[in-house]
Amino acid sequence: MKRIISFVLGILMLFSTSGCGLMGKQKKEDKTTIKFATFYSAKSEEKIIEVYKKIIEEYQKKNDKVKIELITDYGDENKIKSDISKGEVDLIGLKRQQIIEYAKAGMLTDLTQFFTEKELDKKVYDVSLAYGLYNDKIYGYNDMPLTIEFFYNVDMFKKYKLQEPKTLKELFDVCRKLKSLGFTPMEVGALDNWTLAILFSQINAQTTGSIEVASKYNSDKNGYLTLKGIDKSFEIFEKLNTNALSKGSVDINYRQSVDDFIKGKVAILPAGAWAAKLIDEIKPTNFNYSVFTEPLKFVDEPVSMFAGAGGQTIAISQKSKNAKEAQAFIEFLLSEEAQKKFVEANYISPLKSANSNDNELQDKLLNHLNATDKNSVVFMDNIPTNMLDVLSKVLYDMLEGRVKYKEAWDKILKLIYQQ
Repeated sequence: MKRIISFVLGILMLFSTSGCGLMGKQKKEDKTTIKFATFYSAKSEEKIIEVYKKIIEEYQKKNDKVKIELITDYGDENKIKSDISKGEVDLIGLKRQQIIEYAKAGMLTDLTQFFTEKELDKKVYDVSLAYGLYNDKIYGYNDMPLTIEFFYNVDMFKKYKLQEPKTLKELFDVCRKLKSLGFTPMEVGALDNWTLAILFSQINAQTTGSIEVASKYNSDKNGYLTLKGIDKSFEIFEKLNTNALSKGSVDINYRQSVDDFIKGKVAILPAGAWAAKLIDEIKPTNFNYSVFTEPLKFVDEPVSMFAGAGGQTIAISQKSKNAKEAQAFIEFLLSEEAQKKFVEANYISPLKSANSNDNELQDKLLNHLNATDKNSVVFMDNIPTNMLDVLSKVLYDMLEGRVKYKEAWDKILKLIYQQ
């Protein structure tokens, strides 16, 4: 009898164990895996990757049926296009040019209704949203929006009773005064020619605006010839070159321009807000700097007051099998709980309410971000990369006096279209 009971108990335990195994396996299989691909590098951009890992960990604790698989160093153009078209990835961090191309091709999910219903469109900075905007539809948001600024030496301005300029004329008056005192008014590190494209983009945000530029993306030569305000942008760039920029800009790189600024050799440094990090790292303890409080108006009626750049723009593949789950994760990404982790890591969050005004400079930068709009995306991110390369070279030629503003745009288009 005991043997029979032992045998029956053994059978029951076997089934019980098998059942638990099956249940465990079933539970594991029930998990939805969201593949989140980013071009951020696990080696060179470890800090931002760590922030995303912490956010993913928190999200998975709250959602045990979801697994987020983070894929880094995702930059191969052909693989990206192939994976998006096949739905191999769900969430993906893209460059602005890719957002335009893939949105035009119908490869990205239209998130307009989602952003509107969750009121995310009101919670993030306009330039962050503008990076994911194409043809009035929202396809994503930029995770690290920053404005283009004019940094200046505060002590130098105070000592010589110079006021922050608010117009082009006022800027040139300040530059003349600085020159008479023996100082270099303004400098860019033109050997890194993206610095010229950054300055040009700040101008073009006011003369043209990013919506107009994006509407011409990859059009033919005739389409780009009708780009509004583009000749005015080159005219203002030439005036800056003549009246403000150091002739020595053609011989130095970005790092040298920052060095000259913190050593008091140069009074004004046009650069992205990200330059503040480098300045703080290398400046003398007694060096006092800031950015112009008001936007520097290049024209009487600017299309947009500020230009803004950013990191990746997070979108969802149209072929994603987990679009709803991916949207839910985006909603968490744009929560204060998640975005505070970016702020704690000394990044500026795209979520307005997550940021804090820790000092006067931070307060100005946040106010400038708040003043951005849908026309604020930098010109250089709204044109194809081959056009950006040619633009940078022509701007450098303008700096050296080889190209005049009236011929600049036509020269660029001739080089692009070989006509």
